[in-house]
Amino acid sequence: ATRAADPTVSLENDHKIHQNPSEQASLGKCQLNDDWQFCAIKSLDDGFAKLDEEKRTIFFFDDFLGQIELDRQALVQRDGQLARFVKRVRASKNARFILTTRAHIFEEARRLSDHMDEGRFQLSKFLLDVGQYTRSIKARILFNHLAASDLTGGHIEALLQGDWLKKIVDHRNYNPRLIAHIAAECPEDLDETAYPTFAFKILENPALIWAKAYRSLSMRCQNLLVALYFGNQYHQPIGVLRKNFNAIHNKICEHYSQPSKPEDFEEALKSLESGFVAISGQQVRFVNPSVRDFLKEHLSDGDFLGLLPTLCVRAEWAQNLWSHLKHTFQTDPDKLKALALAFLEFANKLDQIPNFAKVKSEQHHYWYRKLDDLSIAERGSLLLDLFEQSDDSRFLDAAISALKSEALGFEASRDSRDLPELHWRISNFVDDDVDSKAVLLASVESALVSAIEAGIPMDELVAVKDAIDEYLDEATDLEPIEDAINSAIDYEFDEVSETISDLSSESELNEHIEMLEFIARHTGRSAEAAKNVVLEKISEIEVSDYGDYQPNSRGRSSHADTEFSDMMMLSSKPLQISEARETKSGVMKARMNCPPRSNPSYTRDQLISIVM
Repeated sequence: ATRAADPTVSLENDHKIHQNPSEQASLGKCQLNDDWQFCAIKSLDDGFAKLDEEKRTIFFFDDFLGQIELDRQALVQRDGQLARFVKRVRASKNARFILTTRAHIFEEARRLSDHMDEGRFQLSKFLLDVGQYTRSIKARILFNHLAASDLTGGHIEALLQGDWLKKIVDHRNYNPRLIAHIAAECPEDLDETAYPTFAFKILENPALIWAKAYRSLSMRCQNLLVALYFGNQYHQPIGVLRKNFNAIHNKICEHYSQPSKPEDFEEALKSLESGFVAISGQQVRFVNPSVRDFLKEHLSDGDFLGLLPTLCVRAEWAQNLWSHLKHTFQTDPDKLKALALAFLEFANKLDQIPNFAKVKSEQHHYWYRKLDDLSIAERGSLLLDLFEQSDDSRFLDAAISALKSEALGFEASRDSRDLPELHWRISNFVDDDVDSKAVLLASVESALVSAIEAGIPMDELVAVKDAIDEYLDEATDLEPIEDAINSAIDYEFDEVSETISDLSSESELNEHIEMLEFIARHTGRSAEAAKNVVLEKISEIEVSDYGDYQPNSRGRSSHADTEFSDMMMLSSKPLQISEARETKSGVMKARMNCPPRSNPSYTRDQLISIVM
C-alpha cells in the first residue's frame, strides 16, 4: 500500500504481518467504514481513468507482476507507469493504492527494474507469510470463505462434527487458495455429511483440485487451456485466444487420431466458462491462479510438448512455450536442443509477425497504436536463446531479419532499455568465428538508435542512459548511440513549453519538475531554466487548497496468539455469516466476487451449539 487511509496508522516501514487475535478490524475494513470506496483495477490505464480528487478511493491491483512467476513483459510495460501512478496517489489525500504480488516475484522485479528500486518507488511493504499464519488467522480465513460460499447450514454442521475443524485448520497443506476452493467448489451432488471428507481430501492432495477435472475434459477443452496457458498470463482477448487455439487444435487432434470440427473453439469456451476460465467482456483468463499452477506441473509430456514449437503463430506464445520447455527439461540438454531446433520454422517468420495493433480506448473512444506482441528486442533475445541452446546460426540470421524488419515497429521505452543488454549477450556469448556475429551486432546498434529516436518517455531516459553505459563496451562505436540519447535528453530541457503543453494540474507539473531534477543529477545538466518555465505555468493555474496532510504514527501490536486452543477457535467472537454474505462493499466480497447468499444465519457459537 502507498499510504494508510487511517491517519493514525503508519505504513512507512516494511512489515511482516502477524495479526493479534484481539485486532478484529483489518486496515481495509477500517478504510471502507470511513466512506472510502473500493475499486479493483485490471490495468494502470484503468486506475488513471478513475482517479478522482473528490472521491475517497482505495485502488486494488492484484498479482500486478504475474501470478506464479515474474511476467517480465508486464514489468517493462508497467514499471514506469506504475511509478507515475504511485506519485499521483501519494499527492492526493483522497486516494490509496494496494497492490499485491508474491514475495519472490517482487524481489526479482526489484533486481531487474530501476523503477521498482525501493528508494525511488517508496512503497510500504507488507509480507504476508503463509508459514507465519497463526491458528486464529487460519480459522478466521476459513470462516470468512465459508461465509461467502454457497454452502448450506447442513454442510457447515457436518464440518463442525468431531475434530474436522481442527484437522483442516492444522493441516500441513493449509493454504488460503485451497481453503477458497474447498468453500467455493463443493460438488452439487455431494451429500452434506460427506463435505468434511471432501475438504480433507483436497488438503491431502491439492493436485486433485484440477487433475481429476482436467482428465475428464474433451481434447478441445484441454487444447483451449493449453492455448490460454502459453498466452498472456493475465488474460487474453478472445480473438487472440481463438487464433492460438486454431493453430494447435487440428494438428494435435490429428496426431492423436481424434476428431475435430470448426465449432470446437466456441463449444470449448462455453464448456470451460466458470469451471476453468472466466470471461469478462472480450477477455478470457483462468478462473483461479491454481489452474495455472496445475498446468505448469502437468504439461510435462515430451511427445505432446514437442508438437507445439511448429504450431506457434504469435511471438509471445512461442516465448512462453520456450520458457516452459527450459524449466521442464532443464536436466536433459539433448532434449532441449531438439526442442530448440523445432522452433526454426517459426523463427524465420518472426520478422513478419506484427507486434503492434490498433486499439480503441474504452474510456475516451479514440484509436491508438499498442504493443500487441513481443517487442523487437524481445524477439532478438528469444532467437539468441534458441541459438545458444541449439548452436544453429540460422537463429542469428532470423534475429538480423527481425532487427531490420520494416513490418515491425519500435516500442521506444522497452527496446531502448533491452537492446543494450542484447548487444552485451551477443558480444560475450557468441564466438567470434560465427560469420553473422558482426552483422548482428551492427544491426542491434542501428536498431537502438532507431528506438531512441522513436521517442523515449521522459521517465525512462535515465534508465536507457544507464543501460547504454552498463552494457555497451568501449570497443563499440558509441557515437551515433550517444548522439541519439543526448539529443533525447536535451529535448526535455530545451523544449519545456512543448513537453508540458498537455499538463494541466499542479501535481503533474510538480512531478515534471522532480523528473527534470532527477535527469539533471544523473546527466550533469542544469535544470534551473527548464524549472522556471514549469513554475511559471504553475503560477497561472488556480490551485485548489487541499490543506496539509501528514499521517501520524501508531505502533502495530507485536503480540502473536501463541496459544490459540481448540476451544478458543470454536468460541471466538461471533461473526454473523448472513451479514458477511450480504456485505457487498467489503474487501472479502470484492476480492472473492461472490454475490449475497440467502443461507441460514449462524454465529460461530450457534454453529457449535448445533452439535454440542
